[in-house]
Parts: sequence; structure tokens; C-alpha cells
Amino acid sequence: MKQLNLGKTETGEEVNLDFEKEGFRFTLLVGMTGSGKSIFHYNLYKELADKHTPAEVGFIFMDMTRVDFTQWDSEYMAMPTIVGRDEALGVLETLKDEKRTIFVHIEECDMIIERARFEKGIEQILQENKNIYIVYSTSRIDTEYLGDWMKKYIDLKVVFHVAREEDSTFLLGNSSAYHFKSPGERILAFNDKQIKCVPFPEEEVQGLG
Repeated sequence: MKQLNLGKTETGEEVNLDFEKEGFRFTLLVGMTGSGKSIFHYNLYKELADKHTPAEVGFIFMDMTRVDFTQWDSEYMAMPTIVGRDEALGVLETLKDEKRTIFVHIEECDMIIERARFEKGIEQILQENKNIYIVYSTSRIDTEYLGDWMKKYIDLKVVFHVAREEDSTFLLGNSSAYHFKSPGERILAFNDKQIKCVPFPEEEVQGLG
């Protein structure tokens, strides 16, 4: 997999990371509604599609909100966007490694109601399928399940603006994410590193064509 541009620092330095080499199997996108998560993941998947062929990379979108992924209709889709919880859980429990790399994006869903099923599916994917990557996006900071997941699964945290100082401290160990002023400000936290990135330029958010 090619390196991906996850943003720029305040000094203009590009942050380019290789998910495979870094071992980013489970990525958490977290922050308040309107903090920039959707723009971030749009740019991430658009860049993956730009740098790889459909034979190399595919996407599975699980969007219980039925909002963020209506525009995706391409040969990169491994299956149509999933909008039902039971169907999503079933896919997680049965998904097998393909020849191409698969990114499974789970958007603001209520799967946590069936936490045991969800975690069983996640664990099976991470243990048995080296070419499948999980991206979980949420505005709900539940310290119980996120605390467990950060210990067991999460390799990369992309933290946007949060409503409470204690939420930032829980996620990062400091109050940085509480003090963000603009949508798109974020911190990439991985391997004991924290990199602050500035918002994406508006011109990067365009139609898929």
C-alpha cells in the first residue's frame, strides 16, 4: 500500500504515513459533529482510490446515518453501502481476506448495543485477515468501550475537537483537542507520538467524478 497524506502540520510539513508499515489495522476517528471527521475520511478514501486500482483497494461502508456515503458508487465498492445494523454485524463476522486491500468504514453506528458480536467480528478480522483495515468514526466518547478498544485494538487515533476537556484528556492525555478552534484541526496519535494537523483546504473537498 502506498503512503497516504493525512494532513499538514502548522509549519506546512506533510504527514505521509503507510498504514501497512505502521501497522494501522484499526483507526479511530473521534470528535464532535461538525469537527471535520467526514472531510478527513473523504480525503482518505479519495486518495486511496487515486493511488490504487480497484484490483488493489476496495471499500465497505457501514453508515447507519445514511448520510456520509451516498455519493460513493464506484468499482472500488466491495459491496453497496450497508445501512442496517444486523447486516453490518453479519458482514463483520463473515468477512474474509480478499486479494485486494479492504477498508471497512463504520460510521456513527449503534452496534455497541450488541458489543459482544461487534468485538467478535473485529477480533476475527484483525487476527485472520491481514489485508482488511477498520476505520471507526464516532462523535460519542464512551469511556467504557473506547477505553477497552484503545488497549486492545486501536492503532491510530485521529482526534478532532471535543466538547469537554476531560474527553481530550481521556483520548490524548492532554487538553489539546478541547482547545481546537476550526473544523479539521486534529491530532494524529500513534506509537506514543502526537502530531497536530491543520484543516484541509476547501478545494480538496470535491465531487468524486
